[in-house]
Amino acid sequence: MAFLIYNEGSNRGKRIELPTQNIVSLGRAADRCDIVIEGDTISGKHCTLERTATCFIVKDLESTNKTWVNGEPILAAEVYRGDTVSLGDTELILDGDDVPEAPVPAENNPGEAPVYSESGTKVINFVPRSVRDGKVKLPSDFKHHSKNGKKLWILFVVVAVLVILWLFFQFETGVK
Repeated sequence: MAFLIYNEGSNRGKRIELPTQNIVSLGRAADRCDIVIEGDTISGKHCTLERTATCFIVKDLESTNKTWVNGEPILAAEVYRGDTVSLGDTELILDGDDVPEAPVPAENNPGEAPVYSESGTKVINFVPRSVRDGKVKLPSDFKHHSKNGKKLWILFVVVAVLVILWLFFQFETGVK
């Protein structure tokens, strides 16, 4: 059976059994939620947790203090066994025998043959957690400018300044 387990505070280790219905709501308001989570940073109706065949999907319901998955703020995200779901500052871990585990990257699964694109590049069938969570992090290499490009730009500016100075002196001295 699927359950959430408190990961901190005085409730650390306490289990919250998830009902068998496909979508449950979590929040502080007992009259509006299927599962009540106590805490000052939790909204009345904070988020929903939807059970699918391949994963659970957590959706933030425009809560004041956001819903987080594995430390990243989300609007909606797939969650798997062992993932941390935080409502405000209350941290819960999704667990249970019927909670699917995160997909294994194809390159780490010896039973699957690697796939190559038309250009011969190996295609890795893996979606990083940051993308799954809805927040894509760009590598710092995209921000890096090549040193050769900077050198060419500087050379261009120096040549342009020299040409302008040469033209200026040509007109000042009257030589044509």
